[in-house]
Amino acid sequence: MAYDILDKRTDDGYLGLRMTADEYTALPECSAHYELLDGVVIGRPGRSVQHQQTVIEILCQFRAFLEIHPIGQVVHQVDVQLTDNIVYCPDVVFLSNEKAARVTDRVNDIP
Repeated sequence: MAYDILDKRTDDGYLGLRMTADEYTALPECSAHYELLDGVVIGRPGRSVQHQQTVIEILCQFRAFLEIHPIGQVVHQVDVQLTDNIVYCPDVVFLSNEKAARVTDRVNDIP
């Protein structure tokens, strides 16, 4: 099943194609930045240099802490399915060891 991002407004004001979280997470990986909000695929703008530097610093701080206190792991820009029609891709996600053990390709519950 192939999807194209549509250039028209949906009834709720978002640009994009309507689909379920299962359909969204089945899409192949791509270089574009998308999320699923209220069942609508939305585009996300690229991040600034300062934003990326801040994310790197947060990841480094987490990693240093987790080397001393191995209570979980931290990942960068992974899809997190919160509900049947919401999938976010946060910059930083902490997963406890318990939650990390249940993760396959994507996070399927609240981290």
